[in-house]
Amino acid sequence: MAKNLFEEFDGVSSKQWKQQIQFELKGADYNDTLIWNSPENIKVKPFYHNDEFQESYAPHKGNASFRICQNIFVHDLDKSISRANKSIDRGAESIRFTIQDDKIDVTKLLESLPLEKITVYFNLSFLSNDFVKKIEGIAKEKKAFVFCNLDPIGQLSQDGNWFLTREKDNFETLNLLSNHIVNSSFLSIDGSLYQNAGANMVQQIAYSLSHANEYFNRITTINKPIVFQLSVGTNYFLKLPN
Repeated sequence: MAKNLFEEFDGVSSKQWKQQIQFELKGADYNDTLIWNSPENIKVKPFYHNDEFQESYAPHKGNASFRICQNIFVHDLDKSISRANKSIDRGAESIRFTIQDDKIDVTKLLESLPLEKITVYFNLSFLSNDFVKKIEGIAKEKKAFVFCNLDPIGQLSQDGNWFLTREKDNFETLNLLSNHIVNSSFLSIDGSLYQNAGANMVQQIAYSLSHANEYFNRITTINKPIVFQLSVGTNYFLKLPN
């Protein structure tokens, strides 16, 4: 249908909308009744109209794009492998494996996956130099890039304890990894912790950046991407990236 049917109707200006709204409010104040502030201090109107905008803004297109990600909790190895491959067949473009036990055979987990076509993330509930090196070795062999998403500061903030490691402390482990990791990103910042604790979106981003800055203060070499995981609240359209 090429014809625009709405051309047969007269346009309604924002002034006409406001007049109708004022009539419906029966004397109640428009600003006090219908305009509200979001937690980020954005004044949200009940409606928006193009005749109130003097400039038109073209949407900014960044280099990154959205990818369909399937989360898989790895308990039964064979079932996790089967689910990962089925998810890829159904259109998943990335897989995130949550692993709580460093005894999981990560070589077997990854060997059947097309790492050259998909992105793999790991959500590890432990900090193991040897385990991450295994992932690095597989990524190097398959000429892929893997994200390990290690976040000891997030672990401390959430649990009150650091990860148990063979090294002196968690930062020593991360420094050792930074000297060997080439085909993997090993750092991640989980900002959802702050939103779940009551932070608004501005605070969540601010705390997450401060969180990342601490890693730069403690780790000698960071030359791989850092993954930021941020929560989106109920005001979805206010929080879409520009």
